[in-house]
Amino acid sequence: MPCLARVFAHVALALPMLAVACSKDKQEQPAPASELVPRRVPDTNLVVMLPKGWLADMPDPGPLPPPPQDGAKLALLGRKLLEARPGTPAPGMMITPVLHVFEDPWLPLGSTGVDYLVAQRATNQAALGSNIRHVEAEPGRRAGRPSYHVRDEWTVLGAGGQGRDVSQEALLILESVTTPDKRQMLTGYTIVITLEKAEFKSLQPVIREMLAGVRFEGR
Repeated sequence: MPCLARVFAHVALALPMLAVACSKDKQEQPAPASELVPRRVPDTNLVVMLPKGWLADMPDPGPLPPPPQDGAKLALLGRKLLEARPGTPAPGMMITPVLHVFEDPWLPLGSTGVDYLVAQRATNQAALGSNIRHVEAEPGRRAGRPSYHVRDEWTVLGAGGQGRDVSQEALLILESVTTPDKRQMLTGYTIVITLEKAEFKSLQPVIREMLAGVRFEGR
């Protein structure tokens, strides 16, 4: 997008802000292995888990822009690094389940998980407005990196004005990086899975397993 300005341009990621005072720092544990296969996200140390049979596309996000000067405000670039979906949609579904991986490079050092959420929320609130329903948000850590696991819903209009409810689960992670001129900054990654709510109940176990399996590996 900017996340789902990035996905309704590409299907909408609304990432809610959660007050730190009412949250707990939870370490997500990998789910038991199932019919998932690892797929490295191009030009990163990030590995995502995809169900067998899902088709992956690695679009060219263009060259990485140079890092901003010190003092620049947090800004999201929303570079789409990977898109994956089933080869065949479920009967009767208007929206095929889809996984996107977005990268937000060069975030200011000292930015927190809440800062990243606020920036995501502002972008997506502009895209979807009050239609967004924030269902769940839980902070955690992924291999020592700050993360948030969030779930949101909204309604889209199909043919004849019939409404379809959409569910979306996402994992946000902040990664420390070194710029070419040896400064420390952060990169934000958003791994987001979007599908119709009618499919959510049956697919939630594998969605949770997919997000729990996200990891970093050395290149």
